[in-house]
Amino acid sequence: MNKLEIELKGLFVGEGVTIEGKVETSGRIEVYGLISGDVTAGDLLIQPGGKIEGTISTSSLDVSGIAGSSVNVVEQLLVRSTGRIDGDVTYGSIQIESGAAIFGTINQQSKPKNGVMAASVPEPQKTTDLDEEGHL
Repeated sequence: MNKLEIELKGLFVGEGVTIEGKVETSGRIEVYGLISGDVTAGDLLIQPGGKIEGTISTSSLDVSGIAGSSVNVVEQLLVRSTGRIDGDVTYGSIQIESGAAIFGTINQQSKPKNGVMAASVPEPQKTTDLDEEGHL
């Protein structure tokens, strides 16, 4: 028997459909239903009524529904007026419409000299112990 291999280039999750588990594609995912699990995609569109419960990693994200947990968007994040993100967000660039909601921390990624996006990490603060007279 020959093994049939199918490479997922895109996914449409219809209204009333629930997917449980990890979803990965280099293509586009359009969500009208529910994905309960981590999602990795080239492009991700969460429509009104659509919801993702899990970690999201994508190149671009357009949210009109609900995204939860942790969101990492390398390039463009658009949160529309009906959109909501319940979790920490890292993004390349962001646009938030009036009425949108983000409940969590928001961090912009920095672009290092080699052109690859990387999460911005604050430098550690130096602490110095001084004696009672203020000397090192």
